[in-house]
Amino acid sequence: MFCEIEPAANGNPAKTNAFVDAIIIWIAVAIVLVTLYLSIKFLVKPDENDPKHIKNITKDEGF
Repeated sequence: MFCEIEPAANGNPAKTNAFVDAIIIWIAVAIVLVTLYLSIKFLVKPDENDPKHIKNITKDEGF
């Protein structure tokens, strides 16, 4: 009644490959967790002791 678009003919959920879907989901979860870990790590301890770090370059040149 409200939807004028019919579902696809091959949209049968019984034929989906749940194993491939689970692999894709777990890879996405792993990427999110690694990104979260690295962002927290670099926010807490950014390791600014390197002489080539932008903070030290601007501090030494007097900007």
